[in-house]
Amino acid sequence: MTHPTSDYLLTDTSLLKSVQYKIDKEQTLTITSVSPYQSSIDLVPLDMINPEPRLEKIADKYLMGLGLILVMITISVNSLNQYIDPSFSVILNVVLLALTVITLVLMFKNKKEVATFYFVNTKTKLFSIVVSQSNTEDTHPLNDTKRFISTLTKKIKRINQQDTNTKTVSFSKMTMAELFNYGVIDEFLYTRIENRINDFVNSTSENIGSSNIIPFRATTNEKPEVDLAS
Repeated sequence: MTHPTSDYLLTDTSLLKSVQYKIDKEQTLTITSVSPYQSSIDLVPLDMINPEPRLEKIADKYLMGLGLILVMITISVNSLNQYIDPSFSVILNVVLLALTVITLVLMFKNKKEVATFYFVNTKTKLFSIVVSQSNTEDTHPLNDTKRFISTLTKKIKRINQQDTNTKTVSFSKMTMAELFNYGVIDEFLYTRIENRINDFVNSTSENIGSSNIIPFRATTNEKPEVDLAS
């Protein structure tokens, strides 16, 4: 049975286990489980949860256990018919058969709808919440389970939308060192690009437009020689 107190808190209590789901302000889902065998607290960031849960109907495990016990008792009684009064054996078999049929009918008729949430973009199961069924007014406590699941899925989608709209880094305006620090290029590619740039710069400086440069000769104060013979 569920005992929610708000759209951000849900407590699911069964015969042997109690589970509390709480949506924290830190955008984390806290799952607290308490049972006679163990207790645990799990923290699940909302951005790690797939916002679309898988809905499926399953039979009540307690009714399944009761049905199994009744079948085993019926088999045991039939195997001991020779030691039991025939009239009492017939009555006992009829009672056990009636109880078994009633249990099976309840098990298949009152299936529980379960919302199973998975790790984002995977099929790894994180947790499941039993969706309570109720045809009563919207303020009925049973319907708070659906409101809690609705609130949870909306918050997950809102976080995913914020992550999608986050401003991306413009790599086109970064230096090689910045690209290397961001992991866009590795050390081998960084060294290769650097060597190519150095080779290009050096080869360009050695062959700077020789056709565009006018060579100058050094001048001297010596007088030109005159051929007197001529």
